[in-house]
Amino acid sequence: MANGQGNFGPDNAGPLWVYLYGGSNGTPTYSGTCAVTQTQSGAQTSPIWQGYAGTVTVNGSACTGRTIILTFGYSALRYWACAANDITSGTAAIRQTARTSTSATLTVTTGSSDVIDIMCRPI
Repeated sequence: MANGQGNFGPDNAGPLWVYLYGGSNGTPTYSGTCAVTQTQSGAQTSPIWQGYAGTVTVNGSACTGRTIILTFGYSALRYWACAANDITSGTAAIRQTARTSTSATLTVTTGSSDVIDIMCRPI
């Protein structure tokens, strides 16, 4: 239940999940060895606990064991936790392999031009 102020707080019995539909505080920057382009509007929202959701497309050649690094404009208390899904190919492998208070690293094995949905939240 709520913490008495209409907000979910640490006294909530379960994890905090917030569904995102963009925001006004910008998107994270992307880097790593797998080149991607943001193809659908997604943004960090304020306050920070709402997280990030967005879609990217792999550029050029396939990525095999390469990385996508998201660097966020906000610092999480501990780290950023991300989940991703390749909606083009059901056989692609994507997993989070590193995390900090300002970034998350995904290691991917995916085809060229595959579309990947990404959702991250601060922990």
